[in-house]
Amino acid sequence: MKRKVMSAIMALCLLVSTMGWSAMPALAEGERTGDVPHVHENILLQKDSKIENGHYFLDKDWLLESARTLHVTGDATICLNGHKIDANGKSLQIIVLDGAKLTLCDCDNTLRAGHLDARGLWHEGAAVTGEVDMPIYGGVITGLSSYLQLVSSIGEFYLESGNIAGNVILGTAAIFKTQNQGKVIVNGGTCVGNLGSIIKVDVDGSGKTDAGFGEINGGKIIQNRASAATIKNYGTLAVTGGSITENQSDAEAGGIQNTSKATLQLSGNPLIKNNIGKDGRNNVYLEGEPIKITGALQSSAPIGIGIATLGPITNGWQTHMNGQAPSEYFTADQTGFWVSEENGEAILTNQKPALKAPAITKQPQSLILTQGEGGTLSVEVTAEEGATLSYQWYQAQNATSTENGTAIEGATDANLTIGADAPAGTTHYYCVVTASRGSETKTATSNIATVTVQKPEIKAPEIIKQPQDLNLKYGEGGALLIEATTEEGATLSYQWYQAKDATSTENGTLLKDATNASLAIDKNTSAGTTYYYCVVTASRDGESKTATSNIATVTVQRPALQAPVIKTQPQDLNLKHGEGGTLSVEATAEEGATLSYQWYQATDATSTGNGTILDGATNASLAIDKNASAGTTYYYCVVTASRDDESKTATSNIATVTVQRPALQAPVIKTQPQSLTLTQGDGGMLSVEATAEEDATLSYQWYQAKDATSTENGTLLKDATNASLAIDKNAPAGTTYYYCVVTANRDGVAQSVKSAVATVMVDARPVSPNRPSKPKPPTEQPGETVTNPDGSVTTTVTKPNGMVVATTKYPNGDCMILSTAPSGEMDVTFEGTKERLVTIPVEALGPETVAYVTDANGMCRLEMRTAVTEMGMTILVHDGDSIELVQKTVNFTDVSDQHWAKAPITYVAARGLLIGVEDTLFAPSMQTSRAMTWSILARLEGVQLEETTPWYASSQAWAVDAAISDGNNPNAEISREQLVTMLYRYANSPAVNSDLTAYSDGSQVSAWAVDAVQWAVSEGIMNGITADTLAPQETATRAQTAAILERFIAWQLSVA
Repeated sequence: MKRKVMSAIMALCLLVSTMGWSAMPALAEGERTGDVPHVHENILLQKDSKIENGHYFLDKDWLLESARTLHVTGDATICLNGHKIDANGKSLQIIVLDGAKLTLCDCDNTLRAGHLDARGLWHEGAAVTGEVDMPIYGGVITGLSSYLQLVSSIGEFYLESGNIAGNVILGTAAIFKTQNQGKVIVNGGTCVGNLGSIIKVDVDGSGKTDAGFGEINGGKIIQNRASAATIKNYGTLAVTGGSITENQSDAEAGGIQNTSKATLQLSGNPLIKNNIGKDGRNNVYLEGEPIKITGALQSSAPIGIGIATLGPITNGWQTHMNGQAPSEYFTADQTGFWVSEENGEAILTNQKPALKAPAITKQPQSLILTQGEGGTLSVEVTAEEGATLSYQWYQAQNATSTENGTAIEGATDANLTIGADAPAGTTHYYCVVTASRGSETKTATSNIATVTVQKPEIKAPEIIKQPQDLNLKYGEGGALLIEATTEEGATLSYQWYQAKDATSTENGTLLKDATNASLAIDKNTSAGTTYYYCVVTASRDGESKTATSNIATVTVQRPALQAPVIKTQPQDLNLKHGEGGTLSVEATAEEGATLSYQWYQATDATSTGNGTILDGATNASLAIDKNASAGTTYYYCVVTASRDDESKTATSNIATVTVQRPALQAPVIKTQPQSLTLTQGDGGMLSVEATAEEDATLSYQWYQAKDATSTENGTLLKDATNASLAIDKNAPAGTTYYYCVVTANRDGVAQSVKSAVATVMVDARPVSPNRPSKPKPPTEQPGETVTNPDGSVTTTVTKPNGMVVATTKYPNGDCMILSTAPSGEMDVTFEGTKERLVTIPVEALGPETVAYVTDANGMCRLEMRTAVTEMGMTILVHDGDSIELVQKTVNFTDVSDQHWAKAPITYVAARGLLIGVEDTLFAPSMQTSRAMTWSILARLEGVQLEETTPWYASSQAWAVDAAISDGNNPNAEISREQLVTMLYRYANSPAVNSDLTAYSDGSQVSAWAVDAVQWAVSEGIMNGITADTLAPQETATRAQTAAILERFIAWQLSVA
């Protein structure tokens, strides 16, 4: 577990690659448990020991007793871990071999959470990918008597933070020494209290000129003392920040000594000051090349410069510091020398430069004062070293010119006091500042500051008498009065307003010409309550202040409210069914009164008593719906006038609305009876399917026709009054003709239509040729008996007429008989319990195969819930059911045989659940609407949908009542998750025990749909649009709807 800490870490990180330097104590190799390293094995470093890859942590303070050498052969990190390395003046050398890397970390004594980056540097905070978490304890490096030296041309030291303190470095050595293009880079930390040089950027040991590189970007080098320079540069040293202060050298520069062929680069904001060296070599001493300015400098404090030979001290000043005075950034460490500028570069010269004008660093600021207040103008100025400053304030003639100003006697300080007794008005001041050094003087003039003294602010007037409320009779009139006072010299004015209410004077309406201390209330003011207030203004010398009065309420009493007057009565309507119309009433009321309306249905044309209120009929007009039932209805309207807490009503005349019913249309036969060819003893069934208008009922009467061509003068068949006609199995051989008369009845009116004639041919049983006088019935072929997996037993017998009869008996006594005629026609009957799920074993069935079921009462229906499998057709049957399997013709030109949803589209279209948009077009990619889905499920449930406006109203009401949908947004496209949610609710919300982790977009399922989608996916009802994409919020196409619906019905049957 990662450890958290409360304060910033200080760490010294020295990244060393292929280098050597002095001494190392006992180490312990680090082990990681979770994210925290632990010490588990001590490695006592003997002479010429080596360390390979890994992280190592000191497990105790260590005092070097003799010279030690450590060879680093891999990628290693050494942490002081809260302990101290005391070199004890001995030789300590760490040699990093070629290709190896060493990170040395030294921190304060508080546990910190941090990490190592790709270079091995330790940083505070959590690690990112590829970095290593580690906590670091504090430690100190002290007692060194040698120096850290790079031995590879690619080596680097990094000083990031922490302390290098109390070390003694002998001779001309240094704590950090680099050569052969090696680098010492100081980004932070503190080197303090060491005896000896800190950094030496050197050439290589053989005298070659391949020098090292140093870089100081931050940190502190402070209060160190050396016999040589604190920092000595033979190669290239870039200084961009940090501080080098209060260091001392006995023989060379106290700060930086730049040798004759070395390069010193300067930019940024370094602080180099208060260092002490020999012979004025205090801060930066240049033996040869000038300082190379590589970027803009910031002047936190001038840097002291010493030079061996007078001349330029910079190279690149004009490029990076053009227009800046070098004397702002540099100062001469040696007496008798000055910093100046020549040919665009800073130079050190023994010629004292001419005195410069003082610099005004802070200009006087303009003041706005009130009489009696007083104030001060100030100026801040700097001048060259050795110069003295004097001041003289002037009063200017205007705000733009310091010419011919008037000197203010005694105003010779950096501050000018504006007295509290200054008169009101505007005055302009400026200051002339003089810098003097010996006989030289230079001046600078400040900006002009404007002092505005204002008179005291006028006071608001005082209202001593507020306006009083008035209660008036209509036609009486009255007046509101106000009295106010103001201070001397001010004048009063008045403005009356009408307020919005009795509580607020915000956004009142200004009353034109109402500018006196009184406001007249006209006698003709309308009855009601009005609110008034007055704004009183005190004015003086262009100033003004206001006071607002209380609100006064004026009530004008009105006469009693009169009943509204109905000017236009509602008129009788005589409408055709489907036409629609409107009843209207027009009424007026007194001024200030509002009208409201309520329509009622009267019980007859004469009385408005006990009428039935019509919900929502509250307008001046009443719409008569075009779908209103035929007949006569009576309506009237009660009009109410309301004003304040009064109300009066008027009742309209009664209007009679007569809706004429259209003539009843004959029923439409959708399915004609089909001819039959039977064998004596088989029996059969003729069926007709018809529809009629709304509110009409259907009745049936079968007749026996005289021939196959005419339905005239047929013979009525007694009791044959159902949609189906059973042909008795004992019917005599021969040919008979039948037709059905279907009648639609409504309100005593009937319209009939005759079906086509169906021919029934009954073949006689064959007679054995061996016994013509007494035919012997042919025997049945031997039957085959099979025991089914569910325990039922099926016996199959072939009748003499070729009819194959498969009788299946179930363990509980139920029986199903499947009869297959030689023509292929099939009939199934079931006897037994209330209901049973059976599979009719028929081969070569397809999704276009449907089942017509005739129940024990002779009612025939198209069964919606069937599943076609390789085993046959699965269907839920009931006692007495007779089933006929029919192949429907489904042929959509926009659904090819290769279409992925060909089978489910055929399935739903054959059953009429989701039909084509045209006879030959299904539109599989068209989106499914919510209203379509309600209608599909209503048909599946067997709901008799009525013709309504809009068309979906009947299925919408069913879906809301069944808690399947909220009924909103009928025309909106339905999403995949909404579709399965409706199915889930229709299925009574089954238990769910699955998730959607297999799909990458499973989390996109809406919270309200999660259970439904999990159920649909787990039951195979809903599949992804790809192997790992569910697309729950995409709109469901008609093809997808068909596929999901087919799977849903199969699931229903599986759990029946």
